Amino acid sequence: MLFKRYAALLLIAATLAVTLAAPAALADKDLPYKVDVDLVNQIVTIFTNDADETIVLQCLCSSGADGATPTGTFKMPEKERPTERTEWFHFRAFGGYARYATRIYHDIMFHSLLYSRPRESRINEQSVKDFGYPVSHGCIRLRVEDAKFIAENCPVGTRVKIHKENEKDEELRNLLYQSSYYAASGQSYSQFLGVPDEPGMLGRGASGEEVVDLQMMLRDLGISDDEIDGKYSLATVRAVREAQALLGVPQTGMADLAFRQAIAAADAPSAMNVKLRHGDSGASVRVLQKGLQALRLYDGDIDGVYDVDVMDAVQTFQDVYGFPLSKNADPMVQKAIYYEGTHVTAVFADDPGYRMEIRDTQNVLGTVNCQVGIKLREGPSTDSKALMSLRNGTTVIGVTYGSEWSQVMKEGTTGYVKNTYMDYRAEPSRTLTYIGSDGRERYSLGIDTYNESPAEAFIAYVEGGGSLEEHEGMAEHAATRVEADLYSNPSQSSEVIATLPQDTSVELLLKSSEWSLVACDGLQGYLLNDAVEFWLASDGSEEEAEDVTVFENDLTESAVIAPGTGDRSQVYESADESSPVLGSLSTGARVSVLETLEGWSLIELDGHQGYVKEKDLKFTTT
Repeated sequence: MLFKRYAALLLIAATLAVTLAAPAALADKDLPYKVDVDLVNQIVTIFTNDADETIVLQCLCSSGADGATPTGTFKMPEKERPTERTEWFHFRAFGGYARYATRIYHDIMFHSLLYSRPRESRINEQSVKDFGYPVSHGCIRLRVEDAKFIAENCPVGTRVKIHKENEKDEELRNLLYQSSYYAASGQSYSQFLGVPDEPGMLGRGASGEEVVDLQMMLRDLGISDDEIDGKYSLATVRAVREAQALLGVPQTGMADLAFRQAIAAADAPSAMNVKLRHGDSGASVRVLQKGLQALRLYDGDIDGVYDVDVMDAVQTFQDVYGFPLSKNADPMVQKAIYYEGTHVTAVFADDPGYRMEIRDTQNVLGTVNCQVGIKLREGPSTDSKALMSLRNGTTVIGVTYGSEWSQVMKEGTTGYVKNTYMDYRAEPSRTLTYIGSDGRERYSLGIDTYNESPAEAFIAYVEGGGSLEEHEGMAEHAATRVEADLYSNPSQSSEVIATLPQDTSVELLLKSSEWSLVACDGLQGYLLNDAVEFWLASDGSEEEAEDVTVFENDLTESAVIAPGTGDRSQVYESADESSPVLGSLSTGARVSVLETLEGWSLIELDGHQGYVKEKDLKFTTT
């Protein structure tokens, strides 16, 4: 009896301790904010939870595709996992991570854009490209700083209204794509929208000749290609903010006299957002001319006039780099010319007398001619390891031709394909080779055996957020494809410094058409390009992964078969349409999801596993 009373007292004490330790949930009126999610415009707005409903944050988001984000009013629940509202959250079934995940309702959360690993450098580039559009499995993706604000400032019980009531507002979407609005910045929401509150200030709602002059200056600087209509709309606000960022002044979106004088100055900074055509003039053309001059494609005056000589130089660059030929220089071409021009300038910083040679070569291109696709194999045999899948119509670059098998290169990977399934053709190409005053080839541009399309690689780099100023951002990485000698000079008759084993990673310092200057384990020397495999990747791809905590998901991810077309979804042996089909599942079948990556999901049903296309699944969490 005494033991029972003692146990009861312990239970009461323990319960009281837990009650005292747990923070009391805030009443509705005591919560600081309420959240509005506009699915039509993909905009999240956070208001103060009072009669004034002041906007404290407004930002762009990416919600669920195909109606995966539920509508209604919800109250943020308690955490189900300890990693919620912290810096990193792991989605086991989706094969990735997000930052500052805050639960809204069941498995629907606010969180950052996606990452492949819990490191800032491993952001998922596709989620960056898709930002602002409904593409998720139901969660609401945000910029990191916006997700962090919600995680740290919107406690349990915060009301979240998700709806589809608003009209489309592309101007506001574009403004928020440029940056989120924070009341804490000291700028009022009206000022963020570009509505002036000072006399003599041009801003949203203004019109007339002064606005026409402003819009023309923004176009000449390559900042805005919007219509010159004399109306100060949100598009003009956005362009002014970009110009202010270039000037290093506060980005108000409003144009006072000092700002207009600054962008009219001869040394005003320019951008590359406007397509340049024959007859155009201005600062953006001068930047283009300087880039072409550094590339030794243009030797005329830097006069800011897009004339015939500039046009011819642009077309030569387009041809060499793999852009479609055009008399115009669109923004991506301008950026590539600027990027490569500054790169060449850096390579020859100590040698202004460098020269360029245009070399006409011929590449052998192969196109896959097999409806089910083929494998790129490590060796010339069907028993050899498959390196990647090549779909019907895929183009590869030929390296060496054989009677039955040929060695080809695709996306930096070299392997073998069977000639039966290939159509080969010879295509002429041009390369630009840059040679120093000492006669050494130190840089080259163009499509060659190791570089299928500089244009494609550059576009992917820029769209992934790469900087035009940091050339190591799109580093060309290298590793020995075979055991290779490291020479003291670019000559096989020079001293052999070391012999590098196959698959040795090296730091690429300079590359010419035949030799590459590399560094490895404190040694620096030259490798024959034939012995090296090259590929383009963002900076840091070669870093050793630091020790990180892998957060296990304590939920079971499942999905329902929901094919976009037809009433069944095919199940494949591997994540590849050319792999054997194991069978098919009908619409509505519920499966367990073991892993999802790069558009495919490994699923399990009744003990059997296979791969289905991610787009054929509607994900749920139980």
